Amino acid sequence: MIIALAGAGFLLFSAAFLGWIVQGPEMFLTMAENSLSWCF
Repeated sequence: MIIALAGAGFLLFSAAFLGWIVQGPEMFLTMAENSLSWCF
């Protein structure tokens, strides 16, 4: 279970990192702000 969660987190992190490289920091910052506001 923990391994599956870690794998999913790693995939999410990799996708976000690739998106940051391709799209640029602005898009990544907006995405982070949106997900933070969604969490809280």
